[in-house]
Amino acid sequence: GACKAVFIAPLKAIVNERMTDWKRRYSALGLKVVELTGDSAREWGARDYMRMIDSADLLVATPEKLESISRRFNAESKGLLASISLLLIDEIHMLNDPRGATLEACVSRIKRLSDHHECQGMPIATLRIVAVSATLSNGDDVATWLSTPKQACQYHEFGAEYRPCPLTTHVHGVRSFRNNDFLFDKNICKELPPIIFQHNDGKPSLVFCATRRKAEEAARLMHAECDDGSAAGGGGGRGGGNGRRQQQTYLPFPSIRRTNRNAPASAAPTTPTTTNNNNNGNDPPIVPGGINVQTMAHAKRLRALSNQLENTELRRLVLSATAFHHAEVSSADRGLIFEAYKRGDILCLCATTSLAMGVNLPAHLVVILNVKRYAVGGYKQYTRNEILQMTGRAGRKGFDTEGVAVLVCQESVASSLRNLDVPIAVESCLHEATVTHLNSEIALENVNSIDQADEWLKSTFFYTRVLVNPRHYNISSFGTKQKKKGQRSSSSSSSPSSSSSSSSVSHIFDDSDDEDDGAGAGSDIGSLLLTKLRADLNWLSDRGLVLWNSDTTFATTELGRMACRSYISPKTVSRARRTVRSSNY
Repeated sequence: GACKAVFIAPLKAIVNERMTDWKRRYSALGLKVVELTGDSAREWGARDYMRMIDSADLLVATPEKLESISRRFNAESKGLLASISLLLIDEIHMLNDPRGATLEACVSRIKRLSDHHECQGMPIATLRIVAVSATLSNGDDVATWLSTPKQACQYHEFGAEYRPCPLTTHVHGVRSFRNNDFLFDKNICKELPPIIFQHNDGKPSLVFCATRRKAEEAARLMHAECDDGSAAGGGGGRGGGNGRRQQQTYLPFPSIRRTNRNAPASAAPTTPTTTNNNNNGNDPPIVPGGINVQTMAHAKRLRALSNQLENTELRRLVLSATAFHHAEVSSADRGLIFEAYKRGDILCLCATTSLAMGVNLPAHLVVILNVKRYAVGGYKQYTRNEILQMTGRAGRKGFDTEGVAVLVCQESVASSLRNLDVPIAVESCLHEATVTHLNSEIALENVNSIDQADEWLKSTFFYTRVLVNPRHYNISSFGTKQKKKGQRSSSSSSSPSSSSSSSSVSHIFDDSDDEDDGAGAGSDIGSLLLTKLRADLNWLSDRGLVLWNSDTTFATTELGRMACRSYISPKTVSRARRTVRSSNY
């Protein structure tokens, strides 16, 4: 426990998967693996939980939980952070997500502590960082951010030619009524069965849906297609056989048949296969290909799985080798579905897009059922990186020799999805939460002056990217809206005016390398960032979270310290404080 490795993943599902796998692998070596998530924190008492963390050799954590734990320590108290010698970051492109600000702030704090003089001679002084992503085009910028004065970070890029299983992507454009996003999304599920029949080749398929309800609807539709056949391989039902009765084994429930009237022409009818009951357990496929119950042994395994599940709907659906997965499914049921899918018993799994983030489920076919999802203000298309993350689930080494991905979209946007090979650049989201994370650094006494605040800002991915792409961050607004805010704040606080100290620290930003011809010189970027930084400090001061001591130094208050340790946004604290005052308590 004196020297720790920390693995950070964006989702609890990934953390749980890694925890189960690594605990099994490393326990034999005497290494202790501990999970850091909200669920694990509730399972143990606070004192026992911290004792487990202290004795761990490998921590598997979500960014939010690691950030919460790290707020208990600073350079002087050391504790957990000083014992970290290896930091592993999965799905580093999550920096592009609003949650990425938490990951960025946490990694930047650990990186700064590795250079702190109080931590020399400790494991963190020799910190190594490994970050990976399958959808990252500006990995050199991430490498620049992760570099330290002691050692530059090396960036290695592996193209599609390194992919063990080749991936074929199809764009399935569907004509919609007046390009109405709502009506298109409402009726999109009916496109699924023909796509599955045409491309799945009798192998596992993943169907990504935007919502939990849509995932359940898609699974029910695939199960309904099973009900359209009267028996496994029989001649009844839709498109059934050649009309002749044949001696065969009837399963206790129907199976999907390729001879479906909605199937494409390429999915030709197959000849029914007879089954001999006295074949010593070597059951041949009932109907070759398709999402179906393939053997009697398969049918028995599905019946046993159904009896173990808690969810009534899932118990019915799995009988046709179909299931759904989302956050409302209990963890026990999710585990059973995962294992059944990995074994090949579940052949069609309809899930929400969160399943695309890192969970290793092999699939031959991946279907993105509508490349748009509803967000605040209307339907918005998935980003290129999100689409690549989902299609990347298709074709896994050791499970398949190739993968197929199908993107279902409106005909009007199909042409824009033809070229998805090159992912877009990942940007920072820290500028949207600077106040929150700056307050944490001040409360931890890692930052107590303007110069240290500037050093903290330079240690972030936001600073790296704003020098390269300032227009993305609308940096010119820092000198208008933010500056006016800062001037109003400074007139009512003990802070000096913005102009009195700008000359003393603006040189910190003079070495910027602006690559945007229309954004101005690097020194202009430095002064604009300085204006934003001072405006944020004045905002915190006005609301009682920070107290100015002199022209360039400041300290936290009890309110700021409480917001940091309790993991509460300063804006929430400010609103609560204002509400209490207005209530005359």
